[in-house]
Amino acid sequence: MSGECRSWRPADDIPCPSRCELNRECGFTLRKDLTVTTPGASSKGYPAGTIFVRYPGRTEIAEPGDIRALEDRYAAEALESARTAQVNRDEMVRKRQAPPRSDTLPGPHARCGDGGGDSQEGSVMSSAQLYDTIGATYTVTRRTEPRIAARVWAALGDARTLLNVGAGTGSYEPSDRDVLAVEPSALMRAQRPADAAPCVAAAAESLPFEDQSFDAAMAFSTIHHWQDPIAGLREMRRVARRVVVFTFDTSDPDRFWLTRDYLPEATALRACRVLASLTELARAIGARMEPVPIPWDCADGFYEAYWRRPEAYLDDHVRRGISVWARVGPDAEQRAVHSLRDDLASGRWAERNRDLVDLEMAELGARLLIA
Repeated sequence: MSGECRSWRPADDIPCPSRCELNRECGFTLRKDLTVTTPGASSKGYPAGTIFVRYPGRTEIAEPGDIRALEDRYAAEALESARTAQVNRDEMVRKRQAPPRSDTLPGPHARCGDGGGDSQEGSVMSSAQLYDTIGATYTVTRRTEPRIAARVWAALGDARTLLNVGAGTGSYEPSDRDVLAVEPSALMRAQRPADAAPCVAAAAESLPFEDQSFDAAMAFSTIHHWQDPIAGLREMRRVARRVVVFTFDTSDPDRFWLTRDYLPEATALRACRVLASLTELARAIGARMEPVPIPWDCADGFYEAYWRRPEAYLDDHVRRGISVWARVGPDAEQRAVHSLRDDLASGRWAERNRDLVDLEMAELGARLLIA
C-alpha cells in the first residue's frame, strides 16, 4: 500500500525525506520501505485482518482507519531526521575547514579545474570561467555511468568520509557515504541536486581542510583542468588517507579516432599535454594505475564516450557538455563536425573503424589512479 506523503509539499525548501518514491502525477508516495501487510488467521496470536505497518527497525499494529495517521507520523519523524542530518552536515563542513595556508595558495587565476592557456590563440580561461560559460546545459549529457562508478566506488574501499574534488554537479558521488564536495564554478554548484552533498568553493591546490580529515578523496575527470595537477594531487593526499582519481592517459594521440582523424588540435591543448605525463602524476602521490574500459553505450557524455556512436558528435548539445570543443575554438570544431558528417554519409568512417562495430568495451586510455 502507498499513500501521499502529506508532510511534504512541492513548495517546501527541502526534499521529501528519506527517498520517498516519485510519482509524477501526485507527488511523492509513501516510502518503499514502509510496507503494510495483512497476515492470515491467528497463528501468531492476532485475529485475521490485523494490519501490520513495518517501518525500518520496528513494526506497529494498526486498524484500517489508523494507517494514514501512522503514515503521517512516520513522515514527520523522517522530516525531522532529515533536518537534523542537514545541521550535522553543516557542522561537519565547519569543523573540517581550516584557515587557508599561505604557503600553498595559488595565483589569482588558480581554481580547482583551471585549464590555463588552452586556446590556440594563447588566451587564458580558468575552469570556473569555462564552466560558467558551457556549464548551463552540462547535466543534459553528463551523468553517472554505473559501470565506471562501480570501479571508482570499489577503489574507495571501506572509506566512510569522502571528499570529492572538482565535483561539478555531483555525478559519481556515492549515496551511502558521508561526502563533502569541492567545486569552483558557481554555475556548476547551482546545478547540484537539492539532496546532493554539501559543496565548498575552493581550489584543489589549496584545500581548506586539516590533514587527514577524510578517509578518502576522489576526483573524476577533472585534474587535467587544474593549474598545478601535482600540487592538487598532493593536497588530496594530505587531507585524505586514500586517493582515487579517474582520468585519461593521452600519451597516444592515435588511440581515439576522433582526435586522430578529425580533431588533432586536441593534442595541443594544455589539458592533453598534462595527461600525456600521467605516469609522472601518479608517481607524485605513489599511486598505481588501473585501466578502465569505456562501454559502447556509456551514459556519461565525456569526450571519448561516443566512440561507437559517432553521429552523437554531430549534436551540438553533446558537444556543449565536453570542454575540449570549447577549448579548440569554433573554427576547428566546425571543420571537424563537417568532416565527420561527410565521412558518415559516405561510409568512410565505418570502413576506417570497422574493428569497433562489434566491441562492447574499448580501451581508450581511461585510468584510475589509486594511492
